[in-house]
Amino acid sequence: MSQEFNYPSSAVNIGLTKVCIIASNVTPDTDTQCESHECKRALIKAMHENTGLAQLNIGATAVGDIYYPLSKDESVSLPLTNTDQIHVSFAVGAESVSVLYSN
Repeated sequence: MSQEFNYPSSAVNIGLTKVCIIASNVTPDTDTQCESHECKRALIKAMHENTGLAQLNIGATAVGDIYYPLSKDESVSLPLTNTDQIHVSFAVGAESVSVLYSN
């Protein structure tokens, strides 16, 4: 699912912003790698419905003790070359993050 918007996003702010990815996992503490899309920047946001932490890592699996925690509604924006660098796991099953990216 991808939609293009012809306006800059203040969170992403490079090129065209695309609504791209919903990453989720039914099983808690299991790494999920995002789909591959070339990009310059990505905004990763924990969904409002989440009740536990989304455990984010870039370039490596998001299991164990090395991750960036995102509580519900929290987000992080960072430069990336591809969305497949985004790895996420969840403390509670069936939760998700959304990813907006620009290229």
